[in-house]
Amino acid sequence: MELLVVVAVIAVLAIIFLVTFGGFMDDTKKTSACTNHKTIVTYAMTIVQKCGMTGSVEMMSKPSQQNGTVPNTSIQTIQCYGDKFFFWGDYFINDMENRFGRMKNPFKVHGNRVQQPGWCTNTQGNPGFTWINSRTEFNYVTICTCCSEPCDDSANVRENTIYFD
Repeated sequence: MELLVVVAVIAVLAIIFLVTFGGFMDDTKKTSACTNHKTIVTYAMTIVQKCGMTGSVEMMSKPSQQNGTVPNTSIQTIQCYGDKFFFWGDYFINDMENRFGRMKNPFKVHGNRVQQPGWCTNTQGNPGFTWINSRTEFNYVTICTCCSEPCDDSANVRENTIYFD
């Protein structure tokens, strides 16, 4: 009888631990996704400031070789904006990855790149990814991240619009 009581107490403690640990993991994923978002926004603001001062930026513009295992460290001078979608969706994303390393999506088991070119509507159903978008007619870049599920809840989505000078 005493053994059954001990087993029951251990089972109850294990359940409490699992529920607490599960909540902790959810909070950690949310914090990580929001931190990735802030890092990307901060770097985008830096690029916009440099573009406003000089009209060009130095970027590691070519994608990584061998599926991202060998970083491309060649720096090129890139004229600001040009094709804005390409500038932000390719040059900017590849520069961040090559300069700082590949950000990991905390909601995915395998190394999916966090930064993606696309509209903010892509956040729905895609927690942890950051969508970066600008178009020829825009004088801004928009950066959106779903930091926790459900992604259709605006309280879980971070959106920043950075205007060009």
